[in-house]
Amino acid sequence: MMSRSGNGFWRPRSAAALAAALVALAGACSRAAPAAAPAAAPRATAAPSATAAPAAGGPAEGAAVADFYRGKTIRLIVGLGAGGGFDTYSRVIARHLGRFIPGNPTVVVENMPGAGSMLAANQLYNTLPKDGTVIGNVHGNLFMQQVFETEGVRYDGARFGYLGVPAVDNILCVAHQHTGFKSIKDAQNPGGRQLVLGGTAFGTTTDDDAAVLKEALDLNLKLVQGYDGTAKIRLAMEQGELDGLCGWSWESIKTSSYDQIASGEYVVLVQATERPLPDLPQRDAPLAYDLARSQEGRDLIRAAIVNPSRTTRPYLVPPGVPPERLAALRAAFDATLRDPQFLADAQKAQLDIDPVSGEEAEQLIRDQLAMPPGIKARLKELLVPK
Repeated sequence: MMSRSGNGFWRPRSAAALAAALVALAGACSRAAPAAAPAAAPRATAAPSATAAPAAGGPAEGAAVADFYRGKTIRLIVGLGAGGGFDTYSRVIARHLGRFIPGNPTVVVENMPGAGSMLAANQLYNTLPKDGTVIGNVHGNLFMQQVFETEGVRYDGARFGYLGVPAVDNILCVAHQHTGFKSIKDAQNPGGRQLVLGGTAFGTTTDDDAAVLKEALDLNLKLVQGYDGTAKIRLAMEQGELDGLCGWSWESIKTSSYDQIASGEYVVLVQATERPLPDLPQRDAPLAYDLARSQEGRDLIRAAIVNPSRTTRPYLVPPGVPPERLAALRAAFDATLRDPQFLADAQKAQLDIDPVSGEEAEQLIRDQLAMPPGIKARLKELLVPK
């Protein structure tokens, strides 16, 4: 199993485990899953609307796109299980997306979990229809798996067509206030205090982000692995077993632990983000970029944390979708994420909406796949088990 956020891993625990997951789940790849709360409907059927976005190109091309989609059903394949964050985003998006696609097709959500969404990516790339009637929502860590040439990769991320990303995952490190840590600078060598962080297993955000930051910022850091998710790590922090954790997204914190951040019970040690977060109560929390002592350190942070956090939840189509249909789907996805009805629905579901366009997502992923050899080698050394 693979992933970057705890839903899977960047690499397989073993080749046998990956093969077993792919074989066991291949037969169930097209089952429609029940809708996850808070999304009320198990299937999203979009009624015709005058707000539908036109397809790119001239009138004849737009009419052809509308003719193609009229009366059809689009399958939105989610590469992770029902009830999780990926599933919830997709079900809210699916309830509105069809209003903006020419021809107003029905949009239904299907879950295809397996190997951290690698099963879905492989199916999208190799076997599912390439006519624009299938959209995928997979975990962005799949692209790092391609970089690391992970066993089981049967796709080329550079060849998918990208519709966009609904939200960015902004990564933080926090510590409990009783530790006395005020900033990640307190743990920087030489002479830094040892910072004891909780983790689950290498390949997850909590562990890999900690490893990258330890290297990039030269930290006196100890990682204690084996905890079953961030809830158990937070409990250990409160009981004094741990100082804190890294790899926790601000978007997740806001739904589970905002009061602890606002009150100062949890101290934000560092923001591993492109720029300071405007809604973070602790405005003095430093940026990781500013504390890196070398260009290589900044490059590692950007390549392994900041850029991937912008493409964690990509929506994409298989290679070979006709360009006019890809353009129409991309325009519809963008219009959906700006639609007041959708935004009200997302707010009810407590979903953060901070879109990344299809064009930007495509460029970020291409840059990731083409990262400099030196950075790739250093990350493999840090993150891939020997």
